[in-house]
Order: sequence, then structure tokens, then C-alpha cells
Amino acid sequence: MSKIIKWILRSAIWKLTSILAFPIRLLFRKRDVIIIQTHSPFRYGGNPKYLFEYLSQHTQYNVYWVTESEEIKNYLKSNNFKYISSSSLINKIYITWSAKVVIDSGSAFYNYFNLLPSDAIKICTMHGSGPKLTAQKKEKLKDTLKYIKEIHKFNYFSFCTKHAAKMVGREQFLLHSNKTALLGAPKSDQFFNHDFVAGRKKSRPLLNELIPQLDKGTKVIYYVPTFRPYDYPFPLRKLEGFDLEDLISFLEQNNLIFLYSFHSIGKLSLLPSKCDRFRFFSFEKTPLIDNNQLLLEVDLLIGDYSTISTDFAILKRPQLFVMPDYNEMDETKGFAEDYRQLIPGPDVTKYSEFKRLIKYFIEEPNKYTDEYGAKVEKLLNLYMNPNLHNSCERFKQFIHRFMK
Repeated sequence: MSKIIKWILRSAIWKLTSILAFPIRLLFRKRDVIIIQTHSPFRYGGNPKYLFEYLSQHTQYNVYWVTESEEIKNYLKSNNFKYISSSSLINKIYITWSAKVVIDSGSAFYNYFNLLPSDAIKICTMHGSGPKLTAQKKEKLKDTLKYIKEIHKFNYFSFCTKHAAKMVGREQFLLHSNKTALLGAPKSDQFFNHDFVAGRKKSRPLLNELIPQLDKGTKVIYYVPTFRPYDYPFPLRKLEGFDLEDLISFLEQNNLIFLYSFHSIGKLSLLPSKCDRFRFFSFEKTPLIDNNQLLLEVDLLIGDYSTISTDFAILKRPQLFVMPDYNEMDETKGFAEDYRQLIPGPDVTKYSEFKRLIKYFIEEPNKYTDEYGAKVEKLLNLYMNPNLHNSCERFKQFIHRFMK
């Protein structure tokens, strides 16, 4: 009963605040405010980050990032970017009142104390693009429908291809075509700049930051196990014949670093830290490191169900997939379409094969494109569109019509 009373009081306060603020909003609010955030006020990355910086540098609009991280604030201030934070509450309320456009990549958008103007345009950039994206399936139908209803509070969703808009937008999120736009993925624009890609691969600034005294000849494997909606051990341990001590020897013999990170709400366990060949990093401790920037520097990606595989496919570098719980994931959350048929790399189940393929593709990366080039192109054509590499500019033009 107390929860119900608290909810009623909170709703009443929000409503009253909104009513009282209405005349102030009309008289004093800015007319060109865009607010952008990602899923956590302590993260700075994904599609929103790249779009935020582009709009800040290539428009005259007042573009604000939402953050509570001192490290992120310092970065934004050093680059003359605007932000809002609870550390300046009056300004946060004022900017929220003034918002014309709000942008997020997740299933909910920024709306501090429900103060957004009712006519603010809400745009979802999506986290990524791939056949893994689905609406969350709940045990009770009403909970699933509630989730979809929340998603529909956005006015527009960006997709990279018509196929993605159909398979994910229409079939999973039940979106009408009027709510979808083919604007692409701002975080992937950089992957189509070949000179930039080559330069980052050579200089490896983020890897040198994460791994001090990194040898130039050392190859780096990046492992990105994604979030499971159920408890699960470290997936590599489920490989048939897995031997941790042998893996350590294998990494040392082949001068390899095994870098890995988890989804921010994942519950996987860590590998032992006694070996320098294993390097774990968390985005909570390094909020300014963005996954897509890191992808530019690594030699091989090991994944499972993350859409990061679609981004990495643009680079045409080797990928392996470790999916021992495929059936459980399919039953629990499902896929937009047959996931195994679209992954751009081998589905590894045995530890011996795992080692063999890493060594094979690290030493002869061209063999990867020879064997999986067709699947890479198929995935990109279905979910990325290699011809759409000016996403930030497309977003800018799309937003411009609402700012007039």
C-alpha cells in the first residue's frame, strides 16, 4: 500500500510541477535545445556520443549531453561541449524544459521529473544493428506488451537498412513505417574512412592506455560476451576440453593478449588475474573508452550475440563465435531471424578448435576473408548498408526539420 501512495504522490508532484512551469517555459525557454544521452549517466559512447559531437561541431543548436561523471564532465569542458548534470540542478531543469529534440539509444529516453515539453521529438538511434535485436519476451504477456508500449513513446527509430527496419522494427517492436527512418549508425561512420582505420590500427592509442608497455608485435584478441537474462558461467569454460593453464601457455607462446569486457549489467565471472596475458577492463572505470574506437585497434574479435559483430564486419577482420548456450538464449530471448546462418565467422564448440582458429586467423587474416567474406557481405547488406556511411549528417538533416 505504501508503494502505491508514494507512486500517487510522486505522479501528483510531477503533474503539478509541469502545470506550474508551463507559463515560465513559454516565456523563457530556449528554442533550439537538443538533449542526448546513453543508457547510463556514467557512460560516454555508442551512437549518441558520435552524434552528440557531430551536432555540437556542425550546427548552431544548443546540444547537451546528460552525465553525472566528473571524468566525462572534464572531457566535455575541455572540448567546449555542453552538458547537464544534477550538480547544477536549476540549469538542468531549465534545459529540460527547453528541449526540442531528445535522443537516446536504448528503450527509454531522458525526461527528468517528467519536465520535457509534450511536443519534444524523441529519437532512438538504437544500440546497434543485427539479427540479435528483439523485443524482450516476458513470461507474462502483459509485461511484454508493457515493454513494447514504453518503446513506442519514441517518435522515431533509426535503422541502417530496410531489412533491419522490417525484421527488427516492424516484426519485433511492432513499429509503423512512419516511426522508422533509415539514418544509419553514427558510431560506424569512422569505419568507412580507410586512412583513419589504418592509422588507428597502427598507433593503437587505446590499447597502449589499457595495456602499458604493449609490444608492437603483440596481437590483441578482444572478447565481448554479451548480457544473458539468466545466470551463466564464463562462456569459454563451456568449450569442450577447455584448459585455463593451457590457454595461458598458448597466449604466451604466440605473443597474444586476451582483452575482454562485459556488458554493463552482465553477471559473468572474471578470469584469474595471475597472468598478464588476460586483461579485463570495465566501462565504469574507463567511461571515455568507446567500444567502436577499441575495435579499430584489435586483431581478432570473439563474440556471441552482440551486434558489435556487425560493426566489426565492416573492418573485414577475423571473428570467432562462442555460443554454448545458444538454445537457451533462443528460448529465453530469441532472435530476429536465424542467427547462426548470419554470423560472420565459425561457431566454435571445442577448445582445440578454438586455439587452432585463433592461430590460423592471426597468422593469415586473409584466410578469414577467403572463407567468410560472403557471409560478411551478406550480414552487412542486411543490417548495415556499406553505402550509408554519413549517418551523422543524415541525422542532422533529419533533425533540422524539427528545429525550424
